Amino acid sequence: MKSVMFTAGAVLAAAAMYYLYQRQLGAIPFFILSIAFFLLAYGQLKKRKKTGSGKVGMESEKSRKNGR
Repeated sequence: MKSVMFTAGAVLAAAAMYYLYQRQLGAIPFFILSIAFFLLAYGQLKKRKKTGSGKVGMESEKSRKNGR
């Protein structure tokens, strides 16, 4: 169900972007997309921190201990 809603939202967003491009307001869809991608990335980051699989931070900590 979640994937169906995501696909429907993507189709509606594409239609809205096409309309805005035809009106020569192309910067608005890019701004909205940047917000959407930020929110998706933020959600994944929160999920990763919640599960405790933040391996990126641990790798940099190991390299600091090794003097790199």
